Amino acid sequence: MLVFLLYVPLSKNAGKSPIILNHFDKGVTIFDNEMKELAQKTPNFTYKTSEELSQSQEFLKRAIDEYGNQSRYLITGQPDDVKEMKNFLKENGIDSKNIQVSSFRGLK
Repeated sequence: MLVFLLYVPLSKNAGKSPIILNHFDKGVTIFDNEMKELAQKTPNFTYKTSEELSQSQEFLKRAIDEYGNQSRYLITGQPDDVKEMKNFLKENGIDSKNIQVSSFRGLK
């Protein structure tokens, strides 16, 4: 039902590092307004939504190009989507130690 992609660049100044959140919403927009508001108020926080998995992959590719293995990539969502995005990260050179995943089935 949902896939969230979070890219947190590693640094000694963890509280000042950029946080990028991409929500592949599949029509579910819970907390969307709150996240948009937070992104407007917080200079190091970026929030984007995607309507298709390919949009999330394009967004993720830009983060990979900028941060590479200097980031942690956290993925949570439906098992198939999580697996596909984890494979996408690996195919684009991200080391497994920098990828964390969590799957959930969602509501029926």
